[in-house]
Amino acid sequence: MAQLSLFKNFEGYSPKYNFFKNSLLGRIHDSIPWDELIDCLPDERVGRGAPSWFGAKGMFALMFLKAYFNISDRQLLERFNTDWSLQYFCGKVLAEDQQIKDMTIMTRIRAYIESHC
Repeated sequence: MAQLSLFKNFEGYSPKYNFFKNSLLGRIHDSIPWDELIDCLPDERVGRGAPSWFGAKGMFALMFLKAYFNISDRQLLERFNTDWSLQYFCGKVLAEDQQIKDMTIMTRIRAYIESHC
């Protein structure tokens, strides 16, 4: 006898992502006009000093989170490395054994955004 599945098995689905989307931070994320912000930066991160961890959305997202939480660059990166909701907000979910160790990345992101916007 064949069984009928009530729910599809979504490959790559994470309950954490659903929690994020329904949180205050997820609702804030969905209210930001990302496409308009992304259009301010070149399609590819080119040139000397272009941050390689994040695309345009991730760079703007980090700058937003820094202001939203009113924390230092180091505090933001330490929290980013351990807080999956911040990772979802920035569109960069780290692997279990991965972390951003370069504490100067925020300075480079600011300089990159400033030089292109």
